[in-house]
Amino acid sequence: MPDINLLSTDNQESNYSSAGAGLVTKILGVVLIITLLYFVYLWFAVSQARKELASSIAKTSSAQNEAINRKERSELVTRQGQVQSLNLLIQNHLYWSYILPELARVTLRSSTYSNVSAGADGTLNLTVRAVEYSDLDQYLQVFNLPQFNQQFSDVKILAVSKAQQGSNLESEMRLELKFNPDFIRNRTQ
Repeated sequence: MPDINLLSTDNQESNYSSAGAGLVTKILGVVLIITLLYFVYLWFAVSQARKELASSIAKTSSAQNEAINRKERSELVTRQGQVQSLNLLIQNHLYWSYILPELARVTLRSSTYSNVSAGADGTLNLTVRAVEYSDLDQYLQVFNLPQFNQQFSDVKILAVSKAQQGSNLESEMRLELKFNPDFIRNRTQ
């Protein structure tokens, strides 16, 4: 009787699958080796970064200690505080000399001031003198013109009277008006 061989001697399929399995195994081995090399590189890079960070911290600490222990430090701190205080003063300084030319610009030639007082809140109190009441009226009319009332507003008449100036009797008017407080602050900024 003939021998029955249930196992096939034709192994082509098995060669293909074993060749595919070998190829996959080789690829996985290469990927594993590359991954291991990458993690080794990362471990060395992190270790190097930690060393550099520790070195930078030590240098910074050394520089800070050196700066703190310098004998000129207290003088430098004092001068720095003075400069900061000076800058604050300059920022908040009011230049009252800015208001006088603006006030002269709105003043009629026929009127004079016998008293001028101003506050940082923007209040200006004036005592204006003129020969006639009509001159005082013209003085007030100036504030209605847009080219003259740029910095002044809210003009209030507090009192109107007659005052003796030498041998002349003049009309006198006390006014209160508002001016823009920013107008007298430092304008160089």
